Amino acid sequence: MSYLQNGDFESGEFPPDWGVQGTPRVYDGVAELKAGDKINQNFKTSTPGPSSLFVEMELFVEGGSGPATGDVQVVFVFQTEAGSPISQTFNVPEPDNLQRLQIRLNLPSKPTSGFVEFLVQQRVTKVLKLDSVLLEDGADHPDVATTGFQSA
Repeated sequence: MSYLQNGDFESGEFPPDWGVQGTPRVYDGVAELKAGDKINQNFKTSTPGPSSLFVEMELFVEGGSGPATGDVQVVFVFQTEAGSPISQTFNVPEPDNLQRLQIRLNLPSKPTSGFVEFLVQQRVTKVLKLDSVLLEDGADHPDVATTGFQSA
């Protein structure tokens, strides 16, 4: 089941339900984030929520070093059936060409809602270029492993 699939910026604008902080822009169907910029998207899961989530994003980092350095991060915050929030932050790999990256999140408690946030740290000159984002039930992708991401 898909919970977030509107992370496609082909319209030339951020979809109205994306939260925007700083001065990110959409150019040629790609979201561009510079130092201090953040974008986030809320989502709701099915009831009961899944025990794992699959996240796929297409991105590259202008000025990136390749491996994750902590300059570009993705944050997941989930509200659970038990009422307690779960937060996980990952340092994003920094490929200098467009790549499809995947994260599999195995969760200790089933989420009912949450948000995913992309951010670029204040002190850097790198530019995150995000082409698309997909968030689905992890059961639909049992063989996917997280690669290249580091827990922050």
